[in-house]
Amino acid sequence: MDKQRWSEIRALFDAAAELPLPERNALLGRERNRDPSLVAEVDALLAADASTQAPWDSLDRAAPDLLGNLAAAEDAGESDRYIGTRLGAWCIRRVIGRGGMGAVFLAERDDGAYRLDAALKMIRGDIPAAEIAARFASERQILAGLDHPNIARLLDGGTDRNTPYLVIEYVDGQPITTHCDAAQLGISQRLRLFQAVCSAVEHAHQRLVVHRDLKPGNILVDTAGHVKLLDFGIAKLLDPGAGQQQTSTGVRLFTPEYAAPEQLRGDVITTAVDVHALGVLLFELLTGARPWNSNAATPLAIERAILDDDPERPSSIVTTRRSAAGEEARRAAARGLDAPQLQRALRGDMDAIVSKALRKDPAERYATVADLREDVERHLERRPVHARRGNRRYRIQRFLTRHALASALATLTLVSLVVGLSFAVWQGREAARERDIARAEVAKSRAVLEFMGGLFKMADPEEARGRTVSAEELLERGAARIRVELKDQPAARTELLAALGNAHAGLGLYEQSLPMLDEAAALARTSGDMDAIIATELIRAETLQALGRFTEVVDALTPLREGAVKLDRTAALRRAEVDLRLAMAQQSLGDHAAAEHSYRDALATRQRLLGSGHRETHNVTFRYVALLTLRDRLVEARALAERAVADIEGSASEQDPLRADAYASLAMVLSNFDEGDADGEGERLRRRALAIFERAYGADHPKTVGARNDLASVLFGQKRYAEALTMFEAVVLARRAKFGPDHPSVATASNNLAFCHLQLGNPGAALAFAEDAYRIRLSKYGPDHANTAMSAQALGTTELELGRFADAQRHLRGAISGFDAALGSDNSTVLGSLSNLTRALIADGTADPGCANARRGFALAKAGEPGESTNQVYQRGLLGACMLRNGDRKRGRELLTVAAQRLPVIVGAQDIAARRLVALQRQLVLEGDDP
Repeated sequence: MDKQRWSEIRALFDAAAELPLPERNALLGRERNRDPSLVAEVDALLAADASTQAPWDSLDRAAPDLLGNLAAAEDAGESDRYIGTRLGAWCIRRVIGRGGMGAVFLAERDDGAYRLDAALKMIRGDIPAAEIAARFASERQILAGLDHPNIARLLDGGTDRNTPYLVIEYVDGQPITTHCDAAQLGISQRLRLFQAVCSAVEHAHQRLVVHRDLKPGNILVDTAGHVKLLDFGIAKLLDPGAGQQQTSTGVRLFTPEYAAPEQLRGDVITTAVDVHALGVLLFELLTGARPWNSNAATPLAIERAILDDDPERPSSIVTTRRSAAGEEARRAAARGLDAPQLQRALRGDMDAIVSKALRKDPAERYATVADLREDVERHLERRPVHARRGNRRYRIQRFLTRHALASALATLTLVSLVVGLSFAVWQGREAARERDIARAEVAKSRAVLEFMGGLFKMADPEEARGRTVSAEELLERGAARIRVELKDQPAARTELLAALGNAHAGLGLYEQSLPMLDEAAALARTSGDMDAIIATELIRAETLQALGRFTEVVDALTPLREGAVKLDRTAALRRAEVDLRLAMAQQSLGDHAAAEHSYRDALATRQRLLGSGHRETHNVTFRYVALLTLRDRLVEARALAERAVADIEGSASEQDPLRADAYASLAMVLSNFDEGDADGEGERLRRRALAIFERAYGADHPKTVGARNDLASVLFGQKRYAEALTMFEAVVLARRAKFGPDHPSVATASNNLAFCHLQLGNPGAALAFAEDAYRIRLSKYGPDHANTAMSAQALGTTELELGRFADAQRHLRGAISGFDAALGSDNSTVLGSLSNLTRALIADGTADPGCANARRGFALAKAGEPGESTNQVYQRGLLGACMLRNGDRKRGRELLTVAAQRLPVIVGAQDIAARRLVALQRQLVLEGDDP
């Protein structure tokens, strides 16, 4: 029978099999007039289908997954009624899934022997007892014979109150394809997981079990990254005495998209059907799509494609289906490689392996799953795969890939005999090039060692003639020696200049560090060595960040982010470092959305490759927590910070600076909640961090000074303004001495000092610091940055307190505009500027139509703080004052009077906000200034 004839028979059979008997007869009657022989073939298939159903085959039609994708064919109430009941030693907790056969529950062992979660499988109560018994006896027999780490184990089973049940290992995980995409695994990592699946299937085949429904939904990866094969519910035992391993399908017991042609035709089933399903799975893991024509969207079209069409090659899917497969193909192309790179990675070996597994004739596929697994292993080890039956050139290429250096130095004669004299000459040139590279590396290493030996010799007391040589002096003298002694060795000079520049930065000597790093980066670019370019630019970016030159960081690192895209672990970690440094600069420039994207990429890569508890992973977490805090996502930030503290306290020493970073991260979040640091936990954390930094780095190091600034901020939040003032003054002096007068960190400390003077009622003392901070930030960031807006607020508030109302209004409006541009119009950070602008307008007698600023402030306070908060009372009072000034005397007087009476009770009569509100009440109501 040719393919066209079989397709016509198959289509009519599928259409008729689904119809009630009267409609089926009508359909076949119409077709019989057109082609009697076609209908005769279909009649024979329908009769065979009806006669070959085993007593419990109707159960297999549902083919439910054990832990997912169960069709909701059963009423939920029927299975929900079992929750809380017991079967044997198991207490049913909740429904995992439902299907036409019954339900799967999460159950807990409840007999006191031990505690264990498991998946409990129960048949629907209206299915005849004989079918239940046959079904469960078969599945239990299959599962009992399987003992493999990648197969969900049978734990228990029996009958309780005439209800048969199976208890199977519970797997908390995702389908293998979902896991691979979510974790952005590379090709080799996906192949390792696939090998684990093959190992499980191979174990089943050795025990004469064919799974027959291998698909992602039946192959989960748990939270520890282990593969678990599920649901042998439609598997069949092979007959060991039949001469070959085979069984009959009986009926359609499979998922068509992953079925082999012989399953669709109803032929004899062998272990080859699982080989075919594994081929489909491998294709999907590699490309994100399936091997059959993407236009095959309906079940019938899919079956016809499997039966009639040749499967596509994995490497072709990347380009030919980018538009047809849409998001699936784009995801496949985004797994660490662009489309051309992915195509090259799949072309050849993987095309051959998948094609062999998907052959239509079972005899042409891999004879066993073990053979398929071995070919994947050979590919990973760069050995020739059996599926390619590679020619001599292919085998030589594979050998040279595995033994590149040995081949270059020891097998030139053999290669020349195989591929000719021209190849031998080429290989000789390659060997010479490799030899030159090796010699250059040796020379560079020797030069570096000799230089470092001489550098340390400078610190020898005898060499220094009793004088103590400081680390700063040692580095300066070393930098001078590099340029003279290594003039003719650019590679060694690049490496040492980068190292010394980094050492200067470690001492806080950023201005001295940058020229060395600029020179190292220029040398690296001249060499064309991408590893050296990225390494030097990352060190240089750290120094530029410390100097507040954020745009230069973005300009330098953005091109390298794409240049760092490779599959290997080292390159992925290098890209994560680029993402981290890029995120820090983006955050400093106020581009918070871009910064969050970069932080997430860096964090995901380090978690995947280094683990969540690694120091480098924590360093990204701390930065990300700071960004979340800035964006008012405090609950999310607190959860991340608390997890980091718990992990680090369990692993790091008491004096480890990583502890200080973790404490500082959590303290920052706690201080930003509405209640501030009411219980003093933030202060305790800040003091512990400061003590660790002082011991590790000394009192004048930038990290120690930064920790002192952070502690002063906590004291400020606790209204201990005099203590905070003294500490802020020390920070300003230390930063000016270290970085000069125009550094952004100086602006931060000056701004803090200005606010502190304002709270203490000293606007005259605050003015110089507020002006200085605003000048620095405006020049560094521009007007539409949150930091510039904060300094504009400080300056405008100071001018308001000094009675300079026009200047105050100008700077406060600029602050509002800057906050809105940087953080969005719904940000709560703008509240202070809105409040003070309202006060400035009232004081100056300037109309504010509709009290727009006061109403916006009150709305933001209500939206952000449930219940009656201090902010709400204050904003309500300001709104009343504005309304009173605008002529709404009755309502305005009421709002202002109530707020002015209530706020001192809440925050104390000496609080500056309470004093300001009482002053407004006295001005507008008590002193008769009511319009």
